[in-house]
Amino acid sequence: VDMCSSINVTEATVASAHGSVTCSWNAVSAAGFVQVGAYAVLSTYSQYVGDQLQFEYYDALSLTNADPQIGSTEGGTVLFISGANFRKDDVSQNMFGSTAVVAHVVSSALSIVETPPFASRGIKTIYGSVYENAPSIGFSVVD
Repeated sequence: VDMCSSINVTEATVASAHGSVTCSWNAVSAAGFVQVGAYAVLSTYSQYVGDQLQFEYYDALSLTNADPQIGSTEGGTVLFISGANFRKDDVSQNMFGSTAVVAHVVSSALSIVETPPFASRGIKTIYGSVYENAPSIGFSVVD
């Protein structure tokens, strides 16, 4: 079992493959630091592995527009989401409430998603990642 921890950022995504662990935290809005730790749980004890840590920092994601701004409850509307700092190398996801959809990153300023089906009409929130505190924009769902 591989774990990541941070003192001042609570939500983390952990992926483990081929002998490496990737820990990802959302960017914080205020300047400062993020204290992190990576652990490998071996049998009944934990071992801190700090000598092989690598860090990458990225500018925070922002969303500015979704086009079109109206879609059907049936889903399937292709949205062009504009903003800044989309990462083309990432397998990215956007959230519509609690439903994750794959985002196809075209460039650092454009991402394309297909809306899921919705149970009801109204304004829905599109989050720029799987974190509900991620940047977001609104999208109107009609019949």
